[in-house]
Parts: sequence; structure tokens; C-alpha cells
Amino acid sequence: IFVRLLLLLLTSLTSCAQNKKNSLVIYQKDGTKVEYRTDAIDSITFAKGNTEEKPQGITITRVYGDGTTYCAFTSLVKRGGIYYIAFREGSTHVAPGDYGVIRIMTSQDGVDWQLNQTLSLPQIDLRDPDISIMPNGRMMIICGARMQSDEDSYFTRTYSSIEDENGYFETPEPANLPEEVIWESCSWVWRLTWCEDTGYGVCYDNGNIALLKTTDGKNFSL
Repeated sequence: IFVRLLLLLLTSLTSCAQNKKNSLVIYQKDGTKVEYRTDAIDSITFAKGNTEEKPQGITITRVYGDGTTYCAFTSLVKRGGIYYIAFREGSTHVAPGDYGVIRIMTSQDGVDWQLNQTLSLPQIDLRDPDISIMPNGRMMIICGARMQSDEDSYFTRTYSSIEDENGYFETPEPANLPEEVIWESCSWVWRLTWCEDTGYGVCYDNGNIALLKTTDGKNFSL
């Protein structure tokens, strides 16, 4: 019976898509309605049994820290069979005088992790490290650097760190951004996506957004 109903539904959908270009409407258990254009549907999969059961084989494990510090903003890549995690560790999420550092950890199986390196700068709060693999195979980290301008205000800039020939990240340095995005309070390239030999990232400030590109991870253009 199930197979017949499935064939009937698929036949009906095909007819609608070819003749009327109607929509497939699915009513969920909570009463909400989801609608799809039938001419954009390639296939339909039906799940049998209790679909509300929790996924199997998923566990949550702390890989660093004892809960007394604030660890957040993780980034993960895999290269050559090794996993790399980069994240910020600080006293709080953000506060004057809280100068966060970047931790880099490695694992061969995703279970056992070792602290590989720590990046820090005096009087600078390093934030949101994004780790990526460059076209030449080396890794790089791009992050925000929060600096206090006076007692009541601060500004943020983009810093980058590139892996050296020995597999260690260099001391983070300011990235060179075009003049159009040197905004007063925040000039921050938020993550990089590499396509062939070019990395693309979005720089933002309050009300300002710009798409930037780079080929070396240090010098950016609009």
C-alpha cells in the first residue's frame, strides 16, 4: 500500500509540475505550512518510523578548558588527515581589559586533542579567529583585534597570521585593507572563502558592508 501511495503521489506531482506548475504543500505536525514549487522538485524522500528520535552516534565532549574561562568562536579545518581548531579564550565574552588569546589545537581522530599553539598580543583582544587553507596549502588565521582608544570606547581592526614553513603560525599582524573600508570603529574582515587562488571576505561596520579579496592573506582590495 505504501509503495502504491508513493507512486500515486509522484505521478500526481509530475503531472502538476508539467501541466499546472502548482505547489507541493506540506503541513507539519505543529500546523505550520511549507510550500514548494513542483517545477523545482527533483525528488521526494519519505521517512518511515519516528522521525523525532534523537540522532544516534552524536556526542558532545569538552576538548579544552575547565569552564573557568570563556572559550568561544571556534573554527575548524582538516588538512592531511589532521583536524585543526582555532578559538578565542578570555575571561569574559568581551570587557575592558580582557585581552583574549587564540588557541590552536590539533587532533588526528577528532577525539583526542592537543594544544598546538597560542597567539597573543599585548593590550589587544584577539577575537573570532577564522582558520582556512590557502591555495599554496598553508593555513592562515584571520581575526578581529579589539583595542581600547580611551576609557569609554574602542576600535577593531583586522589581523592575520600565516603558517610558516615549520607549521607554526606567525605573530598576528595588521592586514592591509583598502582606504574605502578603514572605518572609524570597525574594519573587520569576517572569515575567508577561497576560490582557486583568491580569498573572499566581507568587511563590516555599523551600516557599512564591503566585499574584499586577497591572494596572500595580508593585502586586501575592494
